[in-house]
Amino acid sequence: MKNKMQSLVKKVRNTKGGFTLIELIVVIAILAVLAAVLIPSITGVVAKATQATEKSNLQTAYLASQLAVQDLDEAGSAITADAVKTGAAKYAPSVQGLTVTLDGSAIKTVAITYNSKTITYDVTAGTYNGI
Repeated sequence: MKNKMQSLVKKVRNTKGGFTLIELIVVIAILAVLAAVLIPSITGVVAKATQATEKSNLQTAYLASQLAVQDLDEAGSAITADAVKTGAAKYAPSVQGLTVTLDGSAIKTVAITYNSKTITYDVTAGTYNGI
């Protein structure tokens, strides 16, 4: 009995450990299925994050434009689109490609160019375009 046990232990020790080819293929197939399920959901999250960034930058540009209009009004200066754009750059220097449309002294629309794409906030309608 002892000899049988010793020969069995030797046999187990002598066999090479590792995975069979079938086991490896099954694991790779499972990982491929998981990747196929997860990748579309990750790209959706990235798209939503980009939209949120664009909207935030546009809101920042709008608030900076409002502050610029207020500054011009308090200083008694003429409220023009160029003056508002210049004044807004003081409050939001990171916002690039700002365009402001005025209706008298009120801001009508604010647009920024972001990643080669123009997005607009229509103040009177409260809508965002291009996002």
